[in-house]
Amino acid sequence: MDLTFREYKQSDFSTLVEMVLGLYTKDGTKATQMSAEKIALSIEPLISPSNPSEIIIFEANGETIGYCILNRFWSNEYSGWIGYVDELFIQPNHRSSGIGEQFFMYLEQNSKYKFVAFMLETVKNNPKATRFYQRIGFELHHNLMLFKQLQNQ
Repeated sequence: MDLTFREYKQSDFSTLVEMVLGLYTKDGTKATQMSAEKIALSIEPLISPSNPSEIIIFEANGETIGYCILNRFWSNEYSGWIGYVDELFIQPNHRSSGIGEQFFMYLEQNSKYKFVAFMLETVKNNPKATRFYQRIGFELHHNLMLFKQLQNQ
């Protein structure tokens, strides 16, 4: 399989929308309100040169099979850049084939990134994803993540 990881292009929009909606759908039910309009509003800031975030497209043999929204932030505690995987999606028919592991190896080995650590979240009721992440070296962190959503102004 010829697997590549590349930056998002505007021509990827419709395929990205399908994949994002796939990520936010569990057993045929939307887990979170997501729409093409919401996705479109996120793209411009994510791909802006002034933003340390990006959308990475996964291709196998020229076919788009997944994506990742990757954010970066500096950690004083770890003295370096943390790669925060906000979203990671691989088409169901390409899962369990080593693509996720190859993606993290790509991030670790690519001098563009220079990460000292990765962070990500997965839903509690997805033990397969949790086992995958733990198998490739992720551990439960000693800190508890808290979240406060603010009202849109």
